[in-house]
Amino acid sequence: MRYTLTYRDEPIGTAELPEGTGMVAGDFTPLPGYALVRAAVRDASEVLFQVGLFGPSRAEPTAADAANAERVARALDRAASLPLALRDPVGAVVPTHFVNVLESPLRPDERTAVVRFGHVPAAVGAALRRPPRQDGDARPLEP
Repeated sequence: MRYTLTYRDEPIGTAELPEGTGMVAGDFTPLPGYALVRAAVRDASEVLFQVGLFGPSRAEPTAADAANAERVARALDRAASLPLALRDPVGAVVPTHFVNVLESPLRPDERTAVVRFGHVPAAVGAALRRPPRQDGDARPLEP
């Protein structure tokens, strides 16, 4: 399904994502509004491709790892704070846990939207039915 990603209600791009629940990813096609978030997305993508999702894979961190840690944290925090939203084809906001865009540092024209769908709480609570009364619970009706 084609979704629109927005930043503060401004469309920044579209993504073809499978419908359903859980985490999904798909190609992201930018719109002119993408310029509003591109620097943050690019910086975060660069550090993710540099250190991976879980940090360097060395048993002992190097001095370069420690020096780079602040830049990594700053770039990821900046991207994580972007209020991105997902909208369905009719423009309704789709509940999500997160909406991210990744941009390949080696191929800047390749972008991916990564989304974790959320759950919609029920607008009306479920009706609870009382279990049938036992014979010993019966009381005469009041006149």
